[in-house]
Amino acid sequence: MLYTGTMSEIPGGKAVQEPSGRTVRLLSVVSLLVPILAAAPPARAAAAELILSEYVEGSSNNKAIEIYNPTPAAIDLAAESYELRFYFNANTTAETIIPLSGTVASGDVFVVADEDATQAILDAADQISGQNFFNGNDAAVLRKGPAVIDSFGRVGEDPGSQWSGNGVGTRDQTLRRKADVCAGDRDPSDDFDPSEEWDEYPQNTFSGLGAHSDTCAPQPPSTEIFDVQGSGTASPFDGQTVTLRNNVVTAVGPEGFFIQTPEARDDHDPDTSNGLYVYTGSAPSVSAGDLVDVTGEVDEFFDFTEITGAATVTVVGTHPLPPAVVFDATTPSPDPEDPGCALEPECYEGMRISVPQGTVSAPNLSFSGDPIAELAVVAGPTRAFREPGIAYPGLGGTLPTWDGNPEIFELDPDRLGLPNRSAASGSVFTAAGVLGFEFGDYELWPTELDLTPATLPRPVRPRADGELTVGSLNLFQLFDHVDDPGSDDEVVGEEEYAQRLAKLSRSIREVLGTPDVLAVQEVENLAVLEDLADRIRDDDGKNGAYSAHLIEGNDIGGIDVGFLVSERVRVDAVTQFGAGELFPDDGSLLHDRPPLLLEATFLGDGGDFPFAVMVNHTRSRIGIEDADGRVRRKRLEQAQSIAEKVQTFQTQHPATALVVLGDFNAFSFTDGYVDVVGQIAGDVDPAENLLSGPDLVAPNLTNEVLRLGAGERYSYIYEGSAQLLDHALTSQAAAPWVSGFAFGRGNADAPRHWLDDATTALRASDHDGFVLYLAPGAPPCDGLLLNRDRFCVEVAWRDFQGNTGAGRVVPFGSDDSGLFWFFAPDNWEMLVKVLDGCGVNDRYWVFAAATTNVEYTLRVTDTANGVLEEYFNPLGTASPAITDTGAFATCP
Repeated sequence: MLYTGTMSEIPGGKAVQEPSGRTVRLLSVVSLLVPILAAAPPARAAAAELILSEYVEGSSNNKAIEIYNPTPAAIDLAAESYELRFYFNANTTAETIIPLSGTVASGDVFVVADEDATQAILDAADQISGQNFFNGNDAAVLRKGPAVIDSFGRVGEDPGSQWSGNGVGTRDQTLRRKADVCAGDRDPSDDFDPSEEWDEYPQNTFSGLGAHSDTCAPQPPSTEIFDVQGSGTASPFDGQTVTLRNNVVTAVGPEGFFIQTPEARDDHDPDTSNGLYVYTGSAPSVSAGDLVDVTGEVDEFFDFTEITGAATVTVVGTHPLPPAVVFDATTPSPDPEDPGCALEPECYEGMRISVPQGTVSAPNLSFSGDPIAELAVVAGPTRAFREPGIAYPGLGGTLPTWDGNPEIFELDPDRLGLPNRSAASGSVFTAAGVLGFEFGDYELWPTELDLTPATLPRPVRPRADGELTVGSLNLFQLFDHVDDPGSDDEVVGEEEYAQRLAKLSRSIREVLGTPDVLAVQEVENLAVLEDLADRIRDDDGKNGAYSAHLIEGNDIGGIDVGFLVSERVRVDAVTQFGAGELFPDDGSLLHDRPPLLLEATFLGDGGDFPFAVMVNHTRSRIGIEDADGRVRRKRLEQAQSIAEKVQTFQTQHPATALVVLGDFNAFSFTDGYVDVVGQIAGDVDPAENLLSGPDLVAPNLTNEVLRLGAGERYSYIYEGSAQLLDHALTSQAAAPWVSGFAFGRGNADAPRHWLDDATTALRASDHDGFVLYLAPGAPPCDGLLLNRDRFCVEVAWRDFQGNTGAGRVVPFGSDDSGLFWFFAPDNWEMLVKVLDGCGVNDRYWVFAAATTNVEYTLRVTDTANGVLEEYFNPLGTASPAITDTGAFATCP
């Protein structure tokens, strides 16, 4: 039965993908039919392998061992690390070890003899050795690498002069394996009675040496794991039954286990995996380190190669675990043009993996049956970010290409039975396990996990006295429990609605600091926004007195944009723009959620400060790669329409501070198709965009998000990559008053299961909200603004005659550097740099060089928080260079 509809999960089930991309779970019928597989006793393996077929304990040095190959394939003894070991005088440590070299054909034998044996033995020998051979009371063991394949005698036991039973002894005899013995004795410490499996012949009987026959049924051919995996996305053995011999169990889960080729048999082909999952449907009776033979059907179960069906599993020994593939900054490769193998990470599927330094790039997903599900991670110290361009392979030419962050994979903490872990983005971990595949993604299923959670929430700083705060928050489809007549809007339960209001109230108050103006997106209607305002007031009457403002738009899903405005702000006008504009392609309405402009006056600084805020929620990127190009064209048309309205306001109100903000569904750089933010801000490069329009905005708007360090430029996470969709663009008239910008963290980075918990602000939405700080009462910077206009640099001087003045700015055109002159415009006295060293020592740096000996005071202020650094040069002193690499501990 296929379960469809909303996200759901059947416990113990498998996954399919609907055309919509929404994950659904399918109950595995196989898991109900496959029996629990018990491991066979290790002493008598059922699978075919080499066996000891003849034992010659003749007079003097007439000693030999014959080895028989009952398998259907030739065996290269050296390549597979076969060796003979002899244990003398009840020792448990072998004193003679003979590495074997040569090939044994199917049905043929391989004779190892003492170099001083009689010629009849040497004529039959395939390999001779000058090492000490055995007597009748010494044990012999045939090994394949560390695994015991067969044994004669009992290691560690002193049987006297010989082992014997029913008239058959091991001293001064030739013994031949009975014809119906088809598998070796893999336990060299068990009881040994030679009469059970050996026939006795007189001393110095050599006539049968060099040949052996058996009555065993033909054994199925053996296949290597790397052959089953192949070098493609699917196994070349899909649907076939295979036998896999002598592979190591590397990890065990509740419904199966993983096996891997021992290191000695590695094919050293980077394009083929050495690991494989064996699906048993219930708890398997194997342990990590077991050496096993497995026979079963190969199945590409939703693209995960596994052995399934009524598989037979036999434990044949133990073996050290193969070394793990180390995932790090270069593996999986972050460059799709230079992968570590042909199909990465498919080439590691099923293999042991270790991650010595990992970072959570996206928090736990959540499903109804698995509320704390897998995380997106990278094997390095830095989470993954969206970068400019069209997703790989791109469209070529001058259009930028984004690599797609192929280094991202998933971590499912409890998939193999470890305790589950909930972790926010930015958490760090070390792990070891195996690479599984589920729901279309490669996942590390850990057997070891050490995780250090990131701290959330991280609220914005409190507003300073006299500051105006303007925020934005996507409310993540805030619908009420009322079924409005004539509307297709979503209707939620009354309890769920109350929970959403409580949680959003917490987020707005505790994380965003109750901004004076909060622009919102994805709210159903004015009544719902008023309910939110009431809830905030009830939770915090002192600071939470909001009025709600919303004008219905055109969105077929019933979501709108609006404002919550505090009592510290007087609302002068709320105007909707473009509600009736048409999309030229087909005459449909252009703006699903038309821009909404708030014109207001800030009253909190003791004087009137007029300002305006335009909230936007533009067309999403869903469908942007569609061949018809409609989504791209609509995004461009919307951006151009908004740009026209921005320019009209700037022209009509040049002295009024304007903030254009919201969920732009676009990045701070081009996605290669359309630079939506660049078009609205008046800063776009047509060569980097498939579609672009004329530059309609002058002077340009400033994206205040760029004040932040690179690691803080995100508001949303998509498929493991942090990306910036929410922006605050300010006009030139607003620039002197901007005193800071910050995101409140606790939504995008928080695991999804927190969405249903009203006792915490975590995951109130899927977007992080932000706050822009304006200080209307503060004097503007009387100098120059450096490093994304964050640092105000001012210079005051005094000469030998007592004259004083301020350094004048020389136009320089650099973001982090500036020039000043004191006495004449063509004679520059000082060069100042404010550099971002946050990635080096978590500090902003101040460098300066001056060609003067007058007294001066250099003042550098971090406008994001008011932190000031001053540098003084006394009168008459030649100014030294300033190299302050610890100036501002205010990163990011």
